[in-house]
Amino acid sequence: MPCLVALFALFFPRVILFIAWLVKPVWVTGPFENLFSGQFYWLLPILGWIFLPLTTLAYCWAFSSLENPGTPVGVVVILIALLLDLGLWGGSGRYGYSR
Repeated sequence: MPCLVALFALFFPRVILFIAWLVKPVWVTGPFENLFSGQFYWLLPILGWIFLPLTTLAYCWAFSSLENPGTPVGVVVILIALLLDLGLWGGSGRYGYSR
């Protein structure tokens, strides 16, 4: 069952982030509270949901599971998620190619 959830998270990260926020909002907003001391700690998860959903999901997982996203495992997971997100933004090289 956890593998099915992980596979679903790879294909639909925005849906998983929304469901996680509905079920346990601290899991999504908690990692970002330390970054902003003020009242705008909710802004970064929303921007992450729009622009980099898989990276936001990976950061939330690393923060909640490892309690420190700076561990080597957390950094690797976040970097892989970032590369996947940026790869989806970049698209294929054929779109810019014209003859």
